[in-house]
Amino acid sequence: MRRSIQALFALFFVFLTVSGAFAADKKNKPETKLIDNYIAVFDFKVNTGDKDISVPLTESVRREIVMSGKYTVIDRGNMEKVLGEHKLQMSGCVTGECIVETGQLLGVGKLIGGTVSMVGKTYYLTLSLISVKTGEIENIAEDTCKCEVDELLGSTKRLAKKLLGGKVDQSAEAAARAEAAARVKAEEIERAKTAEIVKAKATGPEPRITNSIDMPFVYIKPGTFMMGSPSGETGRDNDETQHQVTLTKGFYMGETEVTVGQWRIFIRDAGYKTEAETGGGAIVWSAGKWEKKEGSYWDNPGFTQSDNHPVTCISWNDVQAFIRWINRKEGVDYRLPTEAEWEYSCRDGTQAARFWGEDPDQACDYANVADQTAKNKWPNWFIHNCDDHYAETAPVRSYKPNGFGLYDVIGNVWEWCQDWKGDYPTSSVTDPTGPYSGSRRVGRGGSCFNFAWICRSAFRNDRTPEFRSNDLGFRLSKTP
Repeated sequence: MRRSIQALFALFFVFLTVSGAFAADKKNKPETKLIDNYIAVFDFKVNTGDKDISVPLTESVRREIVMSGKYTVIDRGNMEKVLGEHKLQMSGCVTGECIVETGQLLGVGKLIGGTVSMVGKTYYLTLSLISVKTGEIENIAEDTCKCEVDELLGSTKRLAKKLLGGKVDQSAEAAARAEAAARVKAEEIERAKTAEIVKAKATGPEPRITNSIDMPFVYIKPGTFMMGSPSGETGRDNDETQHQVTLTKGFYMGETEVTVGQWRIFIRDAGYKTEAETGGGAIVWSAGKWEKKEGSYWDNPGFTQSDNHPVTCISWNDVQAFIRWINRKEGVDYRLPTEAEWEYSCRDGTQAARFWGEDPDQACDYANVADQTAKNKWPNWFIHNCDDHYAETAPVRSYKPNGFGLYDVIGNVWEWCQDWKGDYPTSSVTDPTGPYSGSRRVGRGGSCFNFAWICRSAFRNDRTPEFRSNDLGFRLSKTP
């Protein structure tokens, strides 16, 4: 989608605002003979804060076109002189008529212009090749660069080659991008470490921390809340007895569910095999029913995923192996949240059925749930009356967080808790940890496959510790 937006952006903003100057002078301009193999390169339109990068990027494109030998390129000095005589700028104009007349002034058959935009930490670059005779775009080349400003020149060189139909060394391009991304990542990690060292710690736990495998945590202050659901809540089940809970100690809660990429680091470092891999697969939704499928596991859940999707197909026992590994690795106390900690974190002080309110059809702003996209794939499903654009799991942080800054606490994947499943007490309790023993562990939050009465803050699920499915994952907690 972003690349399409960039292409459209280039179509309308390749050249800037001087078209009004042509209308007044049009009758007085002599007819100029166009030379098809002559080309003019206009300055990049820069839609980021650093406007000074326009000229260096433009000159990089100009040199690449000269070296190609396909066109005679009008040098910058001549362009500025001709355009200056007509009170025009190197950034050109907007309308098709203006483009044609600009090219006629310069006596060229083609014009090239480009845009540079930035989304997050990624640059998006577009070049357009425009016919002076028709004013129409003949070709568009696009590129992305998650890099520093001084590394954009390599991207403009690739753009020019693509625009002229030349071959780009894909291996060199990939290596350059990987090197740039690794350098940026290393710098980010170093800056984060430095910030943590110099930041004062006298006021208590840091509000947000990140561990060695890029897993962010949010500090949750202690407090008191009503756990469970009131008797009149739509979808309420009989195991949701409402009672007061006080948590006397603060804790860190994972900002997101543990991702495929973070789980992959564990697998590679520990050489661990999940119970799905050693025990005949995982439970998956297939052909309109849940069934255990051989070969289904965390890296093959039955649908397309990236390293930024929540990991699934892992059992409670698998999670304990992960926790033992990361605690040894970092020398700290990671764990699963208790069921009380989970609901307290999910609610963020709210008492409605969901942290955003009572209306289930607002879910798609905040959660990946059974929705219109899922119904398009499985027509018989009950759904939320909205569209979150994913039938299966979505990348973490795809939707709005709750007030604590936690993402996907409802929907996307079920989340294992530490507790055995048991009946709630009928009176107030402090720092509950669930029954001392049991046969089934608690899961909370619902998933991308679930409808409204399940996707609530109070809904409780439970599974045996070896159970695994492709809508079940986890979120870590940590003791300060």
